[in-house]
Amino acid sequence: MIGTYASAALILAASLLVGRATFSLAGRRSWCWLEGPVGFAAILTVSGILARAPGHGTSATVGIVALIVVAAVVAWRRPDYEAPRALGIGLATAVVVALVLSFPFAVTGRWGLLGVGFNNDLGLHLAWAEWLRSGVGPAPDPGYPLGPHGVAVAVAAFPGLSLGQAFIGEIFAIGILTGLTALGALREIAAWRRVLGATLVAVTYMAASYFAQAAFKETAEALFVLTVAIYLMRPQGPPRGLWPRVGWALPLVAIAGGIFFCYSFAGIAWPVAIVVFWAAAQPATWRALRPSRVVRILLKPWVLLGIVVLAGLGIALTVAGPFGFGSSFNQVAGSNT
Repeated sequence: MIGTYASAALILAASLLVGRATFSLAGRRSWCWLEGPVGFAAILTVSGILARAPGHGTSATVGIVALIVVAAVVAWRRPDYEAPRALGIGLATAVVVALVLSFPFAVTGRWGLLGVGFNNDLGLHLAWAEWLRSGVGPAPDPGYPLGPHGVAVAVAAFPGLSLGQAFIGEIFAIGILTGLTALGALREIAAWRRVLGATLVAVTYMAASYFAQAAFKETAEALFVLTVAIYLMRPQGPPRGLWPRVGWALPLVAIAGGIFFCYSFAGIAWPVAIVVFWAAAQPATWRALRPSRVVRILLKPWVLLGIVVLAGLGIALTVAGPFGFGSSFNQVAGSNT
């Protein structure tokens, strides 16, 4: 029990720190409830990339530690950060969600792995994580996203924490981050109502069903989709200027990386659809899409080059290369997607 909670706490702390650094680079001083999922997505991105590099689990662990150190430096060098005033609401939400997620263990009367009785999918992922860590056991499928596996290996590097505890702790952390993220959409109501509402978002029937069978890809995908939707709810649009625009998009880039290295390329379709519908509701979008203006933009050499590069990168990421999961995606596609 303690090991599971400790694993979740480590992931939450690292995610919040990396998320604060990301939003700080994006030019945001004040606290944002989306910092946790954005930081978690950035960690998954680093883990997913390095899990396929030489050294596998060791490389992923070193990369995650390096990311946390850099995030700490960024946060330290920006002392103008405005501390959150709603820290109590966030802490209460995290505790309540953690208690609700502990129900399966209370019902069975013992702590262990989830989902073994009817869907032992976690067994395969634990075997892959062990291969990342020690090279023993079956190798992961070619191109399969290994971001969560690398995170579990990194957490299990702490003394006294097993790989199973690290994975269950990561699943706990995803649920808690979902509750904290939901607080970003629950405003102007009583504190206890915000805690209750955020908890209900984190443990909806589908989320609870996936949690009970130790599924983490689907719950992480839902977390990131929720994050994108809430991020776009801000009344102001992207700022003007090159760097402000890049900074505004930085959290979205981190989320895209987290989705890719957790659920593979198909998961990106959901946030892309949200962004498209959101953009369609902005008057500036329709002004920018005048046919004559679009043609002039598309005929610029750097735009054409960018389209070619992005298309080639997309093919390389989805079909070929170390992250190309296109040929095997049918194994996990279907109702979950």
